[in-house]
Amino acid sequence: MNWCFNKHLYKNKYFEVQLMTTADCWYDIFHIDTKWNLKGDHAGISLTIYIIPIMFNIMIYDRRHWDYEHNRWCIYENK
Repeated sequence: MNWCFNKHLYKNKYFEVQLMTTADCWYDIFHIDTKWNLKGDHAGISLTIYIIPIMFNIMIYDRRHWDYEHNRWCIYENK
């Protein structure tokens, strides 16, 4: 089972909800993982809940990628 809902909020921000069965989280029966970063690829906030074998993930993120060399969002030139 794999289900995903994705909604464009504004400019580069998106809201996403995922629900899936997974076999790669067997380290615990119940696990909660949170993430919040302001700089980095797909920066934003997320909450992931694992209840074996279901994974539920909700996040608000930036669709852009981070340029670590210049410490800014990547700028892609049109060619």
